[in-house]
Amino acid sequence: MADVGTYVCSASLTTWTTILTTTEALAAEHDTLSTVLNTQVADVLKAISTRYEDYRKRYESLSQKLLAERDSVYGDLKKAKNSYDVKCKEVEEKRQKVDKSHDSSKARAQRAYQTELVEMNNVKVRARIRNVGKWLGLIVGTEYLSPPDRGRKPTQAAVLS
Repeated sequence: MADVGTYVCSASLTTWTTILTTTEALAAEHDTLSTVLNTQVADVLKAISTRYEDYRKRYESLSQKLLAERDSVYGDLKKAKNSYDVKCKEVEEKRQKVDKSHDSSKARAQRAYQTELVEMNNVKVRARIRNVGKWLGLIVGTEYLSPPDRGRKPTQAAVLS
């Protein structure tokens, strides 16, 4: 007859083996799940993060380039405006000379006034041509950007401010 202790020992061993087998199977499932999560989620997130960082760097460099270009255009605009203001002042001085001149020197003063008026208009035309050229250069240089106000021309107040 078999001893009761042998059955207890055999039952304990069977239970222990079952627990061990179940724990090992659960550990294998956890390992499989972690591998799947790593390949399907973590690696994808790393790739997205790298792509985002590349976009951020490109956006930052383009932003700096555009700000420098904008500052250059505004500087040129100020120079052109100052030049135009100087020419306007000279024209006004010549006009006043024409108004004050006597009949003998009136023709000469009138010619000087007309010359200054033409020069003032030439300065204005050169400034417009330069500004339009730079504005078109900015648009052509930024085709790959799509800002919310793309296609909208700057207003006169925005250009002169």
